[in-house]
Amino acid sequence: MTAGNSSLVLHNSSSGAAGPDVDESPYNGMEITFDHEFGRHPSWRWGVEGAFNWMDFSAHQRSVAPAGVLGADSYSLGYTPPSAPYTGPYASGPFSPLLGTTATPVPVTVDSTFAANFYGFRLGPYLDLPLNKHLLLTFSAGLAVTIVDAQFSYIESNPMEGVTSAANASDVNVLAGGYVSALATLKLSPSVNVFAGMQFESSDSYQITAGTKRAEIDLSQALYFSAGLSFSF
Repeated sequence: MTAGNSSLVLHNSSSGAAGPDVDESPYNGMEITFDHEFGRHPSWRWGVEGAFNWMDFSAHQRSVAPAGVLGADSYSLGYTPPSAPYTGPYASGPFSPLLGTTATPVPVTVDSTFAANFYGFRLGPYLDLPLNKHLLLTFSAGLAVTIVDAQFSYIESNPMEGVTSAANASDVNVLAGGYVSALATLKLSPSVNVFAGMQFESSDSYQITAGTKRAEIDLSQALYFSAGLSFSF
């Protein structure tokens, strides 16, 4: 290719990570839980809980890899080719190219977009520990299943060639894991309570590949915080 008065050969190659991590900011969602009691004691009671939850996640990144990181290098041909149409000579002579041995790294820009819906199901036993007539602590643990419905796309470009590669992909995957949770409930009336709690969940990481790029979400150390109203019937 020709840039200004210079004749260049541009070389592209692939390497490792192309962009920064997404921050660990909180994301909003919702959960519906159902509890069924199986037994009780004056100081505790136990049962089984089931829950369905949903969370929407999206992230867009525009990262510029420093020159040379993604392997985009330009080499000078060492001469200016004659204008077209060229009719010869074709043998080695004054216009024989001399490819430079020193590469000039070229920065590469990667625009990537990841969006996913997370549908979660969990099931396990719970233990209620009443502290007084109005305050209750609940601990639970069990199986957690997450369905990930995701889309991933990227566009890679550099200032000399423009867009050099682009791809997109969609995928639905099921991830199994486990959870433990703690919940504090304050009784406002015989049938209405307010609650706040925290849940730790661990499952396999989710990965999706489009072209030469891969997006990954680490679900091995996920923390969920909840708050809301509960109704007894």
